[in-house]
Amino acid sequence: MKKIIASVTTVALLTVGASMAVASGDGEAVFKKKCKACHTITEKKKMGPGLKGVFGRESDKAGKLDEAGLTTWLKNPKAVNAKAKMPNLKLKDDQIAAVIGYLKTL
Repeated sequence: MKKIIASVTTVALLTVGASMAVASGDGEAVFKKKCKACHTITEKKKMGPGLKGVFGRESDKAGKLDEAGLTTWLKNPKAVNAKAKMPNLKLKDDQIAAVIGYLKTL
């Protein structure tokens, strides 16, 4: 558990710096390519939940959806919740940072 917390903290710190440098337009492009098939940018559910206002939300499946929580979830959903329906999209760190930056704008 301590290793997970340390890893999440490290990733979160790196992601915060990276997300500040990434334009939300890049995140929107990643969203359209990787996320749009299952998620909307409204509150309306598709296959997955609607993502409007998702940043900071508490999820029964993914935990707190802040920088650290979203980073961990987007890296490997099944590591957070073994029963997760969301596949591992194999996003790179810069893509994750971009998507999180975009989600903050919703």
